[in-house]
Amino acid sequence: MTVIFISCNREKDFIAPSDYGSDPQQIFEAFWNGIDQNYVFFNYDPVDWDQIYNSFAGKVNASTTNTQLINIFTQMMEPLIDHHKILKVNDKDYGGVFNSNYTKNYPITNFESLVLREYLDTAGRFKLSSVIDEDNKKVTVDQYFGGKIRFKKIFYFRSRTFIGNALQDEQFKSEFIYRIDTLNSKGYDFILDLRNNGGGNATEFAALVSLFPGRTFTWGYSKVRTARDRFTMSPYFPETIPSSGPGIKRKIAVLVNRYSFSAAELTTMALSGLPNVVVIGDTTGGATGPISDETLFTGSFTLPNGWKVQLAQRATFDINKKIYEGKGIAPDISVKESQTAIDNGNDLVLDKAIDYLGTH
Repeated sequence: MTVIFISCNREKDFIAPSDYGSDPQQIFEAFWNGIDQNYVFFNYDPVDWDQIYNSFAGKVNASTTNTQLINIFTQMMEPLIDHHKILKVNDKDYGGVFNSNYTKNYPITNFESLVLREYLDTAGRFKLSSVIDEDNKKVTVDQYFGGKIRFKKIFYFRSRTFIGNALQDEQFKSEFIYRIDTLNSKGYDFILDLRNNGGGNATEFAALVSLFPGRTFTWGYSKVRTARDRFTMSPYFPETIPSSGPGIKRKIAVLVNRYSFSAAELTTMALSGLPNVVVIGDTTGGATGPISDETLFTGSFTLPNGWKVQLAQRATFDINKKIYEGKGIAPDISVKESQTAIDNGNDLVLDKAIDYLGTH
């Protein structure tokens, strides 16, 4: 999720990671110090960063190869709770949340074709796409689809990704707000499906969340680093989103799973503070600290050899000032997904949401 949020006055004696030398030992120093000066979660992360230095510094010398350095840096980053952490080397990413055990422990499910085939009325469906620039090419991204659940007074809205700006189209937003107002008047409940949504743009997140409450509301807080000392942070900054339209008056079920990340998690965090929202599914991925374009000492940085290190730019908290980085947001109603059930025609998470909305 890309966002430029807060600029801070930082100490003048910082050494930029890019100002170190280019031999392997200097690159190691730049890497360790870069994280030491930029990481925003030291107050919440049990990692012993000094011990990490002591464990790995002796493994680097003038003969250390790039492959060995990559392996060392990846191991050093592994215990950090920041799930946006990535080492970028020549357009290849190392680190992040998808370690060797993640997909093994949490198999990803493919439910979309079943939803379209078995759950949604054919009349009144919609799909919303946007065009983005990717590698100097125009690429179409299918961001949203939705419609009415068959035989139920429930409207289903699937958010596949926040990469793109489809909801920022004023004509569609106007039409969608009209649709929401109509559904409110007819007594329809609402399902927002954020499963397998890996995140994206902060502006698109805000555009979606603004549709729900019917009022301007503060949904959480954030903090950033303000000094070279690892534990010196800013005060809590309130996160507020203005209202867009009448809001959704009836019950809302938000569906999430282990592959709901970043902006999808912020959406979950924001909406769960509303009294008419229930979160159903599995715990989210735990990458709630947004990243920024590179600005010195606000998260991401560049090493002397051109490698880039991506870190979260700020720590994000819910309305109760609880942090979820590295842990994920637990649902109100836990339902484990099953590809076998999906193959047999049953989306267990969606079934639970339909049942809940029909009985509460």
